[in-house]
Amino acid sequence: MIHTRQVTCKGYLRDDGLFEVEGHLEDVRGVDCMDKRRVVLVPAGETLHGMRLRITVDEEMRIVEAGARTEHSPHGECRSAGKAYAALEGLVIGPGFLAAARERFRGVQGCTHLTELVGPVATTAIQTAISAREQQAGQVEQKGPQMSLVDSCVAWRRGGEAFHAHTDEKQEVEQS
Repeated sequence: MIHTRQVTCKGYLRDDGLFEVEGHLEDVRGVDCMDKRRVVLVPAGETLHGMRLRITVDEEMRIVEAGARTEHSPHGECRSAGKAYAALEGLVIGPGFLAAARERFRGVQGCTHLTELVGPVATTAIQTAISAREQQAGQVEQKGPQMSLVDSCVAWRRGGEAFHAHTDEKQEVEQS
């Protein structure tokens, strides 16, 4: 084993009706991490990178609170990057979200690893909201896919199986 990256995201429904998602990225190497002088910065098997990103979103998927922190890094200055992720506040998770987020943290404005967590945390927020809505509806039949899933991927394409399983639209029958 040379390198393992593990990303874990967990979504919660808060008592105030908001959704909170916590993302965690952990890198572990099977070899020592050394600087150019061959000084071991992180021994093999120990956590090289350990970062957390947390967002809170409302029903419209607007980020109302965001924060990040670095728990493990071979370089101390990495710990200062977390403050920048409050800049996610106000963004709406939907079309164009990832581009807008990446723009805020490009170059030295952010941390590569924390920025990589933005996508998984955002999709976890969507899944959390969908699951909470289904649970709150008491498993009552939904009137179509939530969160603008239509045409968002091959499974949710208009005319596909998932589309028809979750909408009231009639399937078009090909004429031969």
